[in-house]
Amino acid sequence: MAGSEPIMNRIKRKVFILSGMNAARRASNHKPHVLFWHGVGTAVDSVLCPEVYGLSAFKRQARYLKRHYDVIAVDELERRLTGNCLTGREVVLTFDDGYANNLSVVAPVLTGLGLPFTVFVSTDNITTGDFYPTTVNRLVTIAAGLDRLDMPTLGKKFTMATDGDRIAAAKEISVQMKSRPVDEVKDMVADLIGNLPARRWEEIQQRYGHLRPMNWDEVSQLAAMDGVTIGSHCMWHICCHERQRQEEVYCQIVKSKQVIEERLQRPCDFFAYPNGSYTEFSNGCVGDTYKLGFSAETKTSVSLQYRNVLPRIAAYIDLDLFKILLSSI
Repeated sequence: MAGSEPIMNRIKRKVFILSGMNAARRASNHKPHVLFWHGVGTAVDSVLCPEVYGLSAFKRQARYLKRHYDVIAVDELERRLTGNCLTGREVVLTFDDGYANNLSVVAPVLTGLGLPFTVFVSTDNITTGDFYPTTVNRLVTIAAGLDRLDMPTLGKKFTMATDGDRIAAAKEISVQMKSRPVDEVKDMVADLIGNLPARRWEEIQQRYGHLRPMNWDEVSQLAAMDGVTIGSHCMWHICCHERQRQEEVYCQIVKSKQVIEERLQRPCDFFAYPNGSYTEFSNGCVGDTYKLGFSAETKTSVSLQYRNVLPRIAAYIDLDLFKILLSSI
């Protein structure tokens, strides 16, 4: 976060922008970009809710993009890629997971500015209302204030006497969640929730309701808005890495498309990898099923060569850093 870094770095960024150097770099950078966020809200906690950006910061980003870039819909990006008619000024806005605040907070801002955007949803979470795995991890490990945490799936018990202990435990569990097969991750989620009485878990979910996923009625409302596209983010937000069974990866990628199309009665042509994890096998599944797929990397270019794993830039909350990053990559 900007507030925790040396003030000199922030001053250097401000000078770079005010001097006009960033504007010159932006003018010479003829590359299309795809940006991604997760959620936006008024309740921001960088420890418990790092995936939720502040509303005021997001509004500033949106206004900057409208002023300086050609913000296009994802299907227009696909058309220009296929037709080899990119201008290099394009920016596509995307949101991962399917948080309810994408409808209640994001949509009013972007539709009010006439900016199209895409939301990639994990269909199982939309159906059940279950919070996403890493959200469950942070809410139980950090927000619940537990002194001990029993994780049978990991064969480990955490002693959490301080906030530092709780944050460290949450980070360790998050790493495990992103590297294990989906069945083990589901067991880890059950372990976490099992450390709390049912009533306490319900209270925590209500308190942090801004982290809940949309339901299908809300997704339908969002999909009906001008300029909004709904894409797939797997069924259960699994990371499509080498440790996942290929049968599971195939099902997650293909069936999520079917569910979205059945629920919304419209095509689902675009896919984004949860956590950006992918393999050669998963890329083949995406290529056979969708028009475009998106990673969470910046090392490749937005071109047909990488149509199954097109790069995306994580949107920094600090506006100056956001501006510089967008003009530099």
